[in-house]
Amino acid sequence: TNYEYSTDNGATWVTPFPAITSSPLIISSGLTNCTSYQVKIRAVNAFGSGIASAAVTLVPSTSTIGVNWTSRTSAADNQWFSVTYGNGVFVAVSATGSGNRVMTSVDGEIWTARTSAANNQWISVTYGNGLFVAVAISGTGNRVMTSPNGITWTSRTSAADNNWTSVTYGNGLFVAVANSGSGNRVMTSSNGINWTARTSAADNLWRSVTYGIVNGNGLFVAVSYDGSNNRVMTSPDGITWTTRTPAADNEWRSVTYGNGLFVAVASTGTGNQVMTSPDGITWTARTSAAANEWRSVTYGNGLFVAVASLGTSNQVMTSVDGEIWTARTSAANNQWISVTYGNGVFVAVAQSGPGNRVMTSGYDVVADAPVITSAPVSQSEATVSFTQSTPALAPAITNYRYSIDNGSTWTTLSPASTTSPITITGITDFTNQIQLQAINSVGTSCPASYSLALVAVNLNKAGQKSSTPSEFVNKNGALGISGIRATGESRINTPFLSATAAVTSITATTATSGGTVGADGGASVTARGVCWSTTTNPTIANSKTTDGTGIGTFTSAITGLTSGTTYYVRSYATNSVGTTYGPEVIFTTL
Repeated sequence: TNYEYSTDNGATWVTPFPAITSSPLIISSGLTNCTSYQVKIRAVNAFGSGIASAAVTLVPSTSTIGVNWTSRTSAADNQWFSVTYGNGVFVAVSATGSGNRVMTSVDGEIWTARTSAANNQWISVTYGNGLFVAVAISGTGNRVMTSPNGITWTSRTSAADNNWTSVTYGNGLFVAVANSGSGNRVMTSSNGINWTARTSAADNLWRSVTYGIVNGNGLFVAVSYDGSNNRVMTSPDGITWTTRTPAADNEWRSVTYGNGLFVAVASTGTGNQVMTSPDGITWTARTSAAANEWRSVTYGNGLFVAVASLGTSNQVMTSVDGEIWTARTSAANNQWISVTYGNGVFVAVAQSGPGNRVMTSGYDVVADAPVITSAPVSQSEATVSFTQSTPALAPAITNYRYSIDNGSTWTTLSPASTTSPITITGITDFTNQIQLQAINSVGTSCPASYSLALVAVNLNKAGQKSSTPSEFVNKNGALGISGIRATGESRINTPFLSATAAVTSITATTATSGGTVGADGGASVTARGVCWSTTTNPTIANSKTTDGTGIGTFTSAITGLTSGTTYYVRSYATNSVGTTYGPEVIFTTL
C-alpha cells in the first residue's frame, strides 16, 4: 500500500502521502545539497512495514529540470495534440497525417511514426492498467483506439460520436470528456474497450480531465473553456458529476494533479491564468508567468510545467508549488499543445514548426566534485592537482573556484581554467584547509576539501633544518633574530586520503574496507588503515587497523564487531605532521 524511506540509515522513517506504490520514489524535500545520507526504503502492506533495504549513500547536489529545453525532430510535421508516458515509452497522437497519426519514443528524443487505427482527429492520449487509450473529435463510431505498446492500435466503439477532447485514468477507470453532446459529455470504461455514456454536470466545452487524491479518496476533475461560474466539474467515481465554481471564467484548457494539489491553466485571463485547488472544489487564482495562451500543464519530479501555444520565447513556465510561476525559454516559438513527464524528462509536442514539433527538458546537474590529489605549498602559493569526472547529465565545466578559509569566501580563477593543476594564492600559517569547486552553467559542484597541517621548516646558514630562532637566516642570507622567517622555507602537509573503500564482506562480527593514500604531504606516511566507531567521525583513538606505510591503496580487515550494529568507518594516514582522515562510510552488521 505504500513505501517508507529513511535518510539516516533507518533511525527515522518517512511515510509518503499520497502513498507511493511503484518506482521511482521521489524524496522531494528535506535534504541538503552536498550532505551525505544513508538511504533505505521498505514496503508497507496491511500487516505493517517490511524489512528495510540495504543502505545506499546519497549526496544530493544542485540540479535543474524544466529550465533548459531542446528541440527534437518529430516523426512527421503533423498537428500533435497530446503526449503521454507509460510502460517505458512516450506516445503522441495527432489530428492530421495520413496513416501516421501516432509517434513513439523511448527517450523523448528520437521518434518513430506509427499507424493509427483510423485517420481520425486524435486529440488526447493516456496510459493506465497496461494500456494506451486515445480519443478523437472525428470518426464514425470509432473515436477511441487502444494499444498495449503504443505501436499497434485497435479501433474501439465510443459511447457517442461526441468531440472527445481528453481522457485520463484513475482508480481502475478510464474517463473521457467532450466539448459536444447533449447531456452525455462524459464516457467511462474499466478496460478501455467498452465505453458507457455518462451525464456531464453541464453541457460545457470540456477540454481536460485528470485524477487525484483528496483526503485519501480518489477524485476526477474536469475543466472547461466556457460556462458561467461552472467551468469545473468533479466526480468521485467518473459517473456522478457536480459543477464547481472556478477561480475565474477563463478558457481553462488543462488540469493536472501533483503533490496534493490540482492545478489548471487557461488560454485567456488577465494575470490569473492559473488556478489551484487542494480538493477540486475551492479554487484560487494564481498569476501566470506571462499572459500567453497556456494549453497544457503536467506534474513530475516535484515540478509543475505548463506550455503555451502563443508567446515569445517564453512558452514554458514552471512552479514547485503551483502558486509561484517562472517563465522559461521554449526551444522554439511553436504552438505547444501538450506536455508530459516520464523517465526523468519532460516532453512537449506542438501543432506547428518545421520538423521540430517536440522539445524536451531533462536533468542538468552541476559537475561532480573534483578530487584533490595533492597541494604542495611554496611560500604563500599552493599548486593544487586534482582529478575530475563529469556525469553525463552535466553541462561542460567552464571554470573552478577555491577557498582558503574553509568555504567562508571563494575566489574564482581569472583567467578561467578547466585543467589540473591550478595555482591558488594567499596561503598563510592560519590556513588549515583549502576547498575547490567546479563551475558549469547550472552552478558549482560540491566542494572538495584538502587539509593543510602547515609546519614552517626553517633552514640555518648551513642549509640544515633548524628549530632554533637565533639560527634563522633572513632574506639577505644573514643570521636573523627571533621571529624573522627564514629564506628557503618550505611547508609540509598531512597526508591526503582520496578514498575510504566501501564496506564489503559484512558478517555479524567482521567486515572489509580500506582506503587510498593519494599523497604523503611531503613527509613519509608511517601508518595507515581504517578506524571505526558506533558514533560519527571515528579517530585512531577508537578501534583501528594498521595496514602498512606509504602512499597507495590498502585493504583493511575490521574485526570485533557486534551483530546488528551500525558502524562509522574512516580511513586514516599519519606522517610526521599529523593524521588525516578520509571520507566516512556507514554499514550495519548482520
